[in-house]
Amino acid sequence: MTKTYDEVAEKAKKFGLNLKDIFEGLSDYDEDFLIAYLQSRCELTVTDKPQIKPAKFTSVWNNGFEVTTSCKVDMAARKVFDIKRSHIERDEDGDELEFFEGEYVTVDGIKYPVIPAYDVPNDYECVDGWDPDRDFTRD
Repeated sequence: MTKTYDEVAEKAKKFGLNLKDIFEGLSDYDEDFLIAYLQSRCELTVTDKPQIKPAKFTSVWNNGFEVTTSCKVDMAARKVFDIKRSHIERDEDGDELEFFEGEYVTVDGIKYPVIPAYDVPNDYECVDGWDPDRDFTRD
């Protein structure tokens, strides 16, 4: 799992920790050493650079009818963007797409739930089945 420094710092706050203080407390160590330690021991990649990949965005409608388009994802920020618009307005029975059921993104063959960023509460655990460390948001 890849996280930016700010994301790791925010997660640490939930445990009453301050990464800046930890880094300052360990100031005898080189910052590169500390980052390498986090990456190897915590299975995290600390980076401030976006990690962009092509993906497929799928919205689910009317009893499971799926509309899939291309998109891009930032693996570090766990965000979906550049979602191509679909012109499909009806399902295979000719019914309008009016009952939205959910959405997901497929990256490297793996499906991840997606929720709009405005639906993410302060307490991530409140969203059923959505994991902020694994799943994605979109604007």
